[in-house]
Amino acid sequence: MKRPIGLLYLAAAAFVVVVAAGPHRGATRSSTTCSLPNHDYQYREFSQPARSVSAVGILVREPLPIAGMTEFERERLRHTGDAVALRAVKAFQFVDRPRLQVDHCSISQITVNVYESGAWTLSLRADQNPIQLVPPEIDRDVTTSEESFKFTDHIKRNIFQVQLRCYARTGGATSENALGKPVVIPLNVAPFWVQRQQPRWYVDTGNDAWIAQYFDIIDRVEIEFAYGDRVPIGAEERRSWQKQ
Repeated sequence: MKRPIGLLYLAAAAFVVVVAAGPHRGATRSSTTCSLPNHDYQYREFSQPARSVSAVGILVREPLPIAGMTEFERERLRHTGDAVALRAVKAFQFVDRPRLQVDHCSISQITVNVYESGAWTLSLRADQNPIQLVPPEIDRDVTTSEESFKFTDHIKRNIFQVQLRCYARTGGATSENALGKPVVIPLNVAPFWVQRQQPRWYVDTGNDAWIAQYFDIIDRVEIEFAYGDRVPIGAEERRSWQKQ
């Protein structure tokens, strides 16, 4: 009798173990994957740009014939093959939008000169967080329809990026529209830093052979402005005399 009782105990213990363990449930662990697409991350180094198209260029100096040159200019022409007096100059000013502002950064008093020789000159005033001459209002009602104020007083400096495009035979339209403009020459301006509440008068010069080739048909210049907080790779200031 002891043997059957032992087997009975053994069977009862096995039943208890099976009941305690419960039914077997298969489980798999899913792998964790990133939801971003498998592409290089595109970091925006600069803000959204603001643009302005100039008025029709003014011919501020016409080419002088050799007959009207002085003896000194004739002598220089014989030695160098180039005479400044023979080079016409067009000046471009921005009448419709003389000031471009993006957030707390702005440029104003913009002029562009292009020379028949192929040279060009850009001059402007740049401001970052300028001093407000009019104190802000206080104790006023604020409604939800007002735009949210972007706090930027803590930003000490920003890098400004300016690009120029010379247009040919654009006609009288300067505003944005669906029609494209015939871009003759794109000009790259060296980026520059602007300190907080320290206006900077900036001048940049360059030379492009296309200006000499298309000088007669260039009638307008478009300027594009954006700002950033770091210098993009390969775009450091290239002219030491511009640094402050």
